[in-house]
Amino acid sequence: MSTISSVKWGQLLLCAMALTGCYTTTVSSGKPAAKASIEYDEKSHHGLVNGIAELSGPHNLEKICPDGWSEIKTETSFLNGFVDAVTMGIYNPQTITVRCALPSKPVAVNTP
Repeated sequence: MSTISSVKWGQLLLCAMALTGCYTTTVSSGKPAAKASIEYDEKSHHGLVNGIAELSGPHNLEKICPDGWSEIKTETSFLNGFVDAVTMGIYNPQTITVRCALPSKPVAVNTP
């Protein structure tokens, strides 16, 4: 009977890992987006204890995007979810992409 229960536990674990799935969250400021810079296109972000504690630290958007930000995308891929499930929520990797806003065009001033 213990063999049957270990098989059921294995199936349950497999189902739990399959349900980790992928998800993406995108936040937009409404400003037109420039192309993502290489430094902040699919950059790794690391967290601990179900994302409560950050290892990567916050990103300084004023330094990254001096003209403002347009879009921030946070993604948990299947591989990220798998790592999260294997570590039972202790380590939580994610991928982020920051897109800066296009620089505003200078306003032309008509002088007589």
